[in-house]
Amino acid sequence: MAGCDIECLIKDLPVFPDVVMEVLRLIDNPKSTNYIIAAAIKKDQNLAAKVLKIANSPFYGFPHRINTLSHAVLILGTNLIKGIILSTTLFEHIPSSAKALRQHGQNVATTTYNLINFTQGKQSHRELENIFEDSEELRRIFLNPIEPKEIPIITTAALLHDIGKTLIAIRLPDKFDEIQSIQKENKISSISAERKILGFDHIDVNRKICEIWNFPEDLQIPLTYHHLTLEEMIKEIKDETYLQYAALVHVADKIVNREY
Repeated sequence: MAGCDIECLIKDLPVFPDVVMEVLRLIDNPKSTNYIIAAAIKKDQNLAAKVLKIANSPFYGFPHRINTLSHAVLILGTNLIKGIILSTTLFEHIPSSAKALRQHGQNVATTTYNLINFTQGKQSHRELENIFEDSEELRRIFLNPIEPKEIPIITTAALLHDIGKTLIAIRLPDKFDEIQSIQKENKISSISAERKILGFDHIDVNRKICEIWNFPEDLQIPLTYHHLTLEEMIKEIKDETYLQYAALVHVADKIVNREY
C-alpha cells in the first residue's frame, strides 16, 4: 500500500464479519431496541464474551457485575457499544508487532478512571497529587463535577484513543514498524514520526474514523484533541465538559507513557 493516504487507509478497512455489520446497522437504526441489538451480538459467542468482558472492566467502575448483553447495551448505550465492537474487531487483525496497543488502551482507560476518582475527591493518589501540585491550569480544567453516567463515556474514549494508530498498524504494518523505529531512535513523538513517514498522523485517522463511524461529539473530542497541549485545548475546545474529557485522556496517556 505504498503512497496510501487517509482515504485509502479508511476505505480498505478490514472486512467485518456479517454479525458485526448487522449489529452496526441495528445500532444506527433508531427503531432498534436494546434487546434486538443484544440478540444480534449473541449470534457470535466470541464477540458477546468480549463485549461483556470489557463492560465489566474496572475502568467503568460499575458496582455490580453486568451479566447480560441487554444490560450492557442499556447501561453503556449504543454509541459506546459501537466503539467497543469496532475496536474489538479491529484488534483481531492487528500484527504481532503492535499487540501492545491493546494493553496501552486499557492502561490509559484505567488511569483515566483513577484520575476521575482523584479529581472528584474519591481517592488519593500520591503521583497525581504531585502532578496537580504544580499546575493551577489542571486544577481549573478538572474542577467541574463529573456525573457517574459520564464516566463510561470518558473511559471508552480513553480505550479508543489510539484507534487510528491501530488502523495504521493493520493496514500499513511495515510503515508502522518504521514509525516505531524512528520514534525510538530519534526520541520524537509518535505524531512527529507518523507525519515524517506517512504525511499524516493517527489523530488525522481518528478524526476520519469518527466521521465515518458517526461517533457522538463526546467521543469525537477526546479522540481528536487529546494530543494537544492543555493550552492548545483551551483555545480549541469551547465546551467546558468536552475540554475536561479531552484533558483527562491527555493526562492519563502522558502518565501511562511516563511523561509526567
